[in-house]
Amino acid sequence: MDDNSKQAIVNELVARGVNRETAEKLAREKPQECRRQLAALEFRALVPRSQAASLVVAIKQAWEVPAGMDATTASRQDRMTASCPEGELGGEAECFEELGLEFPSLRDAEGLRPWNPRVLDWWASRPGRDAAAVHAARFVLGCYCSARTWSCGRFDLFEAERAWDREARLVFLEWIREYL
Repeated sequence: MDDNSKQAIVNELVARGVNRETAEKLAREKPQECRRQLAALEFRALVPRSQAASLVVAIKQAWEVPAGMDATTASRQDRMTASCPEGELGGEAECFEELGLEFPSLRDAEGLRPWNPRVLDWWASRPGRDAAAVHAARFVLGCYCSARTWSCGRFDLFEAERAWDREARLVFLEWIREYL
């Protein structure tokens, strides 16, 4: 497993509340189990405060997957990558990092650097997130894969236009000029 794949696992674990040191150790020692348990997480009814601890124990003890999940089902990340291997624009990860970083509201967003669409989706789905940031994340994720149903929602130009400031609108217009 390459360093980018391990870093993506670390980022996802940290996004779920696992401390970075533990996440790095688990990603190094049990990368496949990390993926399996991250995929199973959506099928488990956990209180958010206990999610990180339960996830660590599940990885260490190789818990069985929940009844509603097919054990042979690929993780959400693998399914997303299979349907959108390099994004619909055919770009590499750097392309989506750069696009996201153009939006002022996404400059501190998790999941942009390094590019991890699952983490960006999770970040944009958190309660209380600024509307401009959510719309920018939806746009970037939609550019990456419009066929996917993102947790943060689908990009809607009319809603985004109401939430975005002039700078965000200019980023969007520049993208339109360049790609359409």
